Amino acid sequence: MARRGFFLLGRINSKSDIFGPQYRRHRDICEYVKKILPNRKARILDVGCGAGRIASILKEGGYVTIDGVDVLPEEKVTGAIDHYWRINLDAGEWGSNLGRKYDLIICSDVLEHLENPASTLRQMSNLLIDTGEILISIPNAFNVMERCRILLTGNSGRYAVEKRGECGHIAMFTDNIMTSLLERADLGIVEKIGGAMFFFGFSWFPGRTVSPLLSYYVIYRIKKK
Repeated sequence: MARRGFFLLGRINSKSDIFGPQYRRHRDICEYVKKILPNRKARILDVGCGAGRIASILKEGGYVTIDGVDVLPEEKVTGAIDHYWRINLDAGEWGSNLGRKYDLIICSDVLEHLENPASTLRQMSNLLIDTGEILISIPNAFNVMERCRILLTGNSGRYAVEKRGECGHIAMFTDNIMTSLLERADLGIVEKIGGAMFFFGFSWFPGRTVSPLLSYYVIYRIKKK
């Protein structure tokens, strides 16, 4: 995974800066892709690709074909995405519109925003080749700090009430819920790992990954059954 660092803390100025959770999540996912998918010519699909930051990092690492789906207008998506489909992931059987299969599908911090994450999991399963894999990252609402918050307040800090026009976190996943949803899509968990640790506006142990008991997000490696 990520390189080991020797600093205890890094101050977060924004989510996307070098110490921020978005930057670290993207880097951790891309490092994991390099570990499990050495074939740089493999076909990759980024579900909820945003502007294409993950694709840009993977292209820098030598990966050739990275497609993407999201709700953004096409002009806001970088050239690192080879084929782009503008799709509402909550709207029906969108996977049939792509007309191709993938060696790896990435779904990074997307499922928690969806009204019907189970449908998206089924679409991704149908888009995999038989030996393909899915990498899913989600906010960790059950690390030690969040468990204490839930005990004291009854709510997770990772799931705030939405304001009008926002598209926030509305689907929460325990391991049991994730396993059950994956079973319905004929998928199973191969591995679950933690990512970076963020707390009180600081990145703790920058450059290191920590256990899911402490991490800000978790990553699931998933295969077809």
